[in-house]
Amino acid sequence: MRDDWAMSLALLLALQAAPVALPIDLCEVAVASRADVARLFDVAQDPDDHDRADDGWIRVHADSDEQARLRRAGFTLRVVQPDLARFYAERAAA
Repeated sequence: MRDDWAMSLALLLALQAAPVALPIDLCEVAVASRADVARLFDVAQDPDDHDRADDGWIRVHADSDEQARLRRAGFTLRVVQPDLARFYAERAAA
């Protein structure tokens, strides 16, 4: 019985210490020039390198922390699809 309690306590402590990943959203970031594109690619962790920005927007996969960082860097951003993992899981289950 004591071993079960100790194992449960160790598991609980390990779960509390484990980082919780924030959901990744599909976002679009406004770019007005090639300089904006270059700066975005320097700042963003996961920009869509196949997006040519013909419409003045570049797609980026970003969690809420990165979205805030991009906004602080002066970018205008809109979320196109929140929580991509949940979106694809629900679509696959349908």
